[in-house]
This record gives sequence, C-alpha cells and structure tokens, in this order.
Amino acid sequence: MVDEVFTSLFSLRAVMRHNEEYLKETAKKLDMAPMDLLVLVVLNANYDMHHARDLAKELRCSKGRISESVYRLETGGYIEKHQVDTDRRKSRLVLTGKATDVVVKANTSFKELEDLVFQGFTEEDVEEFKRLALKLNRNIGSEI
Repeated sequence: MVDEVFTSLFSLRAVMRHNEEYLKETAKKLDMAPMDLLVLVVLNANYDMHHARDLAKELRCSKGRISESVYRLETGGYIEKHQVDTDRRKSRLVLTGKATDVVVKANTSFKELEDLVFQGFTEEDVEEFKRLALKLNRNIGSEI
C-alpha cells in the first residue's frame, strides 16, 4: 500500500514538472516571466482577488515575489493599480486590455495542456481528480 501511494505521488510530481515546463514555454511565447503570466491568469479568473496579499496566498509565494511581478506588469501596461476608496493604503489590481489579450492566449494554451493530460478521462474522472487534488492541497496547506 505504501509503495503504491508513493508511486502515485511521484507520478503527480512528473505531471507537475510537465505543467511547469509548459507554463515556462507558454510564458516565453508571450514574452513574459512565468510568474507574471500566472498573476494575470489568477487575477482574471478570480474577480474578488485584487490585492498582492491574496495573490501571494493563492500562488504560495512571497509577497515580495508578487510585488516584483506586479511592478513588471504595471510598467508593461498589463495591469493598473487603483486606490481603494475605503482604505487609501491599499491598491486594487485591475487588468488592462493588453492583459486580456495575453490571458486569452494563455488560457487557450492551458486548455491544450488540459486536453493532453486528461485524454481518456471521463468528465466524472476529471471532476473526481479536481475534488481529490483540492483535498490534497488542503491537507498540505496547513503544513506549508
């Protein structure tokens, strides 16, 4: 049993490495850093997540790394910072039209990867995988 679980987790590691390489290739094609692309995709998909603190938590990285990415994206014209009316110390991150074009291309590319990874899976298999992956993430989330 332990050997089967270890082998399964190791297989997930291989899938994650492939995912990371795919992200790097996609970002390179779009002339962006992988983290910058992730920030745009996450901001686009999560309408209520517009602060660096939230992005750092979602992407499991430091606020400093997010700040670097936000700076590059802002100077590149992909995002704008809007001051929050209720708290002038905070900024809300908003995607520009330039970012929207990149996100559409990235999502198309990520869909191709998803199709490759889940070929031969039923819709039920994919939903079960998502459910289990979220559960695994919650389990290790308290350890990180």
